[in-house]
Amino acid sequence: MEKRNKSHHSDENYYFSLHCTKSTVNCSLQTTTSFFAMMMKMKHLLCLLFLPCFVGNAFAAFPDVADRSLSKTAIEYLEAQNLVQGYADGTFRPDNHINRAEFLKIVLGARFGPDLSTNKTPALPDVAKDQWFAPYVFKALEEHIVSGYPDGFFRPERSINLAEALKIVELAFNIPLPQYFRAPDHWYDPYFDAAGSALLLARVASNDPAYTITRGDTATIVHAALDPSIPPVSLSEILDVVDGDTVKILYNGTEETVRLIGIDTPETVHPTKPAQCFGAEASARTKELLTGKRVAVELDSSQGERDKYGRLLAYLFLTNGTNVAEELILEGYGKEYTYDQPYNYMMEFRQAEERARTSGTGLWAAATCGGNTESSAITASSQSDSMGTCTIKGNITAEGEKIYHTAVCSSYAKTVITETKGEQWFCSEAEAVAAGWRKAMNCL
Repeated sequence: MEKRNKSHHSDENYYFSLHCTKSTVNCSLQTTTSFFAMMMKMKHLLCLLFLPCFVGNAFAAFPDVADRSLSKTAIEYLEAQNLVQGYADGTFRPDNHINRAEFLKIVLGARFGPDLSTNKTPALPDVAKDQWFAPYVFKALEEHIVSGYPDGFFRPERSINLAEALKIVELAFNIPLPQYFRAPDHWYDPYFDAAGSALLLARVASNDPAYTITRGDTATIVHAALDPSIPPVSLSEILDVVDGDTVKILYNGTEETVRLIGIDTPETVHPTKPAQCFGAEASARTKELLTGKRVAVELDSSQGERDKYGRLLAYLFLTNGTNVAEELILEGYGKEYTYDQPYNYMMEFRQAEERARTSGTGLWAAATCGGNTESSAITASSQSDSMGTCTIKGNITAEGEKIYHTAVCSSYAKTVITETKGEQWFCSEAEAVAAGWRKAMNCL
C-alpha cells in the first residue's frame, strides 16, 4: 500500500470492529475468492444511473473523456452495459465532484440492481421519504453500509471524500477487510488496506483520505469492484514541486527529480539566474495541478533518460489524461522547448503555444510579460529602493565581489537587488564607493 496522508477525516465517526474466529483462520482468502466469483457472476446483471437528469448517449465516445484518461475504460465498460449515461449535452464531466447521495445511488444500484426494497424507513432530519435518493439511503442504513453522522444527519449534498467512498464500496460489495492485532491508527485504515488488495485505488488520482473524488474516480472504483480482472497501472506520487517544470516524485519506489520534457517555464530557483517574469505564477499553477496527486510517467527515448543534472526526463499525465506540460503551455505558463532532438509530443506542444500566443494568455499577455520571460519577475529596469529615489544597484557577485551598476551599465537591466543577501541601493556613485563597491566595467 502506498504512503497516504494520515490526517483525520471521518465521514461518520465510524469505528469498524473486525472478527475472525480460530475455525476461520483462512477467512480472508476464502472470502476474497468467493467475493471475486460473486462479482463476475453479477457484473452483467446490474443497473446503474448517475443522475436523474442524464440521457442516453448511444454508446458514443464522450468528447470530454480523453483517450489517455485512466477512467476511460471504466466509463466505456459501464456505458456499454447501459450502467452509466452522460449529460444532455453529450458530455460525461469526469472531473466534476460527486456528492454523498449521488455516490450512494451508484454503488447501491451496482450492488443490488433495481431491487431496493427495505423494511425500514429511518427518520433522518435531512432525508425526506419523497426525495429521489431516500430509497438508497434507507437501503444503505438497513445493510449497515452507512450509519449517518453522530448528530443524526446524512448530509446528502456534501461532496464525498475518498475515505468515505472506499468504506461504502467495500461494505456494499462485502470486500474482505484485513485483520489487525491491535486497533488501527485511523478509522479508515482497514478500507485503504483492503482497497489496495482489491485494486480499487489503482487508477484514482490521489490516495489522500480527504481527497474529494470525481465522477471519473467513481466510475473507476465501481468498475474495479465489479471486475477484479482489471489490470493495474503504475502511478507515481508527487512529493514536491520545485518550480514550473521540475517536480519530485516517488517513481518505482525511488525519489526522483523530474524535468518535464518539451517545456520551459520562467525561472524561480535557478542557481545563477534571477526570478523571471511569470515564474512564481508558473510554479503556483504546477503546484495546483500536481499537489497531492498521483501521475502516470512516460519516458521518451529520443531525449535520453536523464539530463546533465541527473534529473529524470519525462512527461507526466494526470489520471484524467491531461499531459501536464502541454496544459501549462496551453495556459501560458511556459514555452515549448526543443532541447536537441524532436520529441514525441513536439507538434502538440507547439500548437498549444501558438494558441496561448494568439489569445495573449499568461506570460504572453501584454500586461504581464508580453512573451519576454527573460525580464525579471520584478522588472529590473524599473526596480528601485522602497522610496523610489535611489536607483544605483549594489550587487554582490557569486565570488563575493561588490560591484555597483548605474542605468548606463549594459548589465543594469538584468541585475536584481536582493537585500537579504547584503546587496543594497545607493543614491549616488560616491555613496557606493564609500561603502566599498566598485563600478561595473561594462558601464559607459
